[in-house]
Amino acid sequence: MKARPNPVRWYLLTAAVVLLALTAALISATRMIRRPFAHGDFGVYLQASRLLTAHENIYTIPTPPESGSLYYVYPPLLAFLFIPLTWISENAAIVLWCMFSVFLVLWIVRRSHEVLTGLPLSQLKPATRWVVGCLSVLYSARYILHHLDRGQANISAMALLLLGMS
Repeated sequence: MKARPNPVRWYLLTAAVVLLALTAALISATRMIRRPFAHGDFGVYLQASRLLTAHENIYTIPTPPESGSLYYVYPPLLAFLFIPLTWISENAAIVLWCMFSVFLVLWIVRRSHEVLTGLPLSQLKPATRWVVGCLSVLYSARYILHHLDRGQANISAMALLLLGMS
């Protein structure tokens, strides 16, 4: 007879992973806030969103000189999607973006498994589910941390791609 997995252990493991993910997001947000050079790519996205709401050309006006005078070179949809983040302070927007990116990473792991196998991740045994999830994040951790530290939009682009694969 097989021993049943201890649910308390799985809940504690889940809590530890969530805490680790939130810690990574907060550390990356703090790094980005302290970085004077346009807050990574995030500052460029936010500047373009402000220009868009002011009916200015998002491609011809760079960020301020103290932020590197960087030009927006991304699709206009990204600037449009960032408009809600212009309604709050820049530091709060950075923290929200990092938290949202971490949430998207977790969603991407679940959704990509479903797209690749046709089965929801929840149908796997808990131990197998943890292995799939942890290895997926571990193998791509370098890129995820780079994304978080620079405030990039790669994770959200991948989430949109997977959302379209319904």
